Amino acid sequence: MKRSSARRARRWVLYELTRSLNQLSDTTASMTLSGDSNFGASGEKSSVSES
Repeated sequence: MKRSSARRARRWVLYELTRSLNQLSDTTASMTLSGDSNFGASGEKSSVSES
């Protein structure tokens, strides 16, 4: 593989990872702001029991 192709592929992977992380953090922030108590900051269901 040419050096420029490897550089381009690496740049694309970093771009996609950054985009995915930004999207994930936006989702987490919007869930936190909406006050959804079923989800913790990590996005997992909390262990609070509803009775």
